[in-house]
Amino acid sequence: MDKQLLTKNDIADMCGVHLNTVHNWITRGELHAYKLGPRTVRVLPEDFAAFMERKQGGTNEEPAH
Repeated sequence: MDKQLLTKNDIADMCGVHLNTVHNWITRGELHAYKLGPRTVRVLPEDFAAFMERKQGGTNEEPAH
């Protein structure tokens, strides 16, 4: 089954933030993203859900691997 990958625009719309904010989250490592090409970045829905849980929980800690 194919997963629906999220774009930075999708995430910005869902969070009600500017596209630059999403870019900063990715750059700082707060939101895990996959680079698919020179200008193509996608986020797995489960990575976005984990990011939102951390944000709503008030922590920016990375999950234990």
